[in-house]
Amino acid sequence: MFPDPQTVTVNAVAKVMPRINQDNNASTYRLRSTTDEYILTIKHSNGKIVGGQPGEGHLAKIDYTVFATATSPELHLACWAVLQNPDGIDLVLARNVMLGLTGYLTSGTIDKLLNGES
Repeated sequence: MFPDPQTVTVNAVAKVMPRINQDNNASTYRLRSTTDEYILTIKHSNGKIVGGQPGEGHLAKIDYTVFATATSPELHLACWAVLQNPDGIDLVLARNVMLGLTGYLTSGTIDKLLNGES
């Protein structure tokens, strides 16, 4: 189990999110202010994964909401990482592939993604 609370740094500011829910395969952490909200979800599943093969799925997701004001609508943003590892794969290999992807997602690469480059 991940420790409580979890901290995610956004724009050099630590967002400390206490756990608000825990069940057998998932935890939810939240930081809410009067203007916005961060929700971090950590979730695991077993069963069929991509290609119909048996394996495990692992999700880390951040939802960010800017609450509506008298002049602005509510805005919602979500980003997540999913790792689907088939039964029998070396977990070190699975970790290293995920680290490769997260290392690829530099500020410059993310800017290109947000500008529609492919």
